[in-house]
Amino acid sequence: MPVEVILPKVDMDMATGQISRWFFEEGASVKQGDVLFEIETDKAAMEIDAPASGTLRNITGKEGVDIPVGAPVAWIYAEGEDVAAPAAPVDSASAEPQPAANGMAETPMSSSQDKAAQTALAVQETPAMAGAVRATPLA
Repeated sequence: MPVEVILPKVDMDMATGQISRWFFEEGASVKQGDVLFEIETDKAAMEIDAPASGTLRNITGKEGVDIPVGAPVAWIYAEGEDVAAPAAPVDSASAEPQPAANGMAETPMSSSQDKAAQTALAVQETPAMAGAVRATPLA
């Protein structure tokens, strides 16, 4: 199974980074610890080492493009391993809403009135608080 090369988080508040330079090209043999690429953040430039030895394939991290932290930028295949296109990452925007613990599907909120209405509904559905007075700050 190929080893995924990801864009690492090198700064506490880093959300994205840019690859400024690849040191190896598609199909090159790399050894664990070889410098694969250099990334630039708002504060620094860092060299990233290969996590495994093998052949560098499927380079998806392009130079000069903002890439989210943790996103795969390439794969390293072991010698003799069958080279196939890796599975595409799931787009979270197109994913189906997952049911919440209470069995209701979560839906995105469009306004603060919707949030207030849903909060009021949740309070009404909680029988343990029937006799209690609930104090909340007015936003």
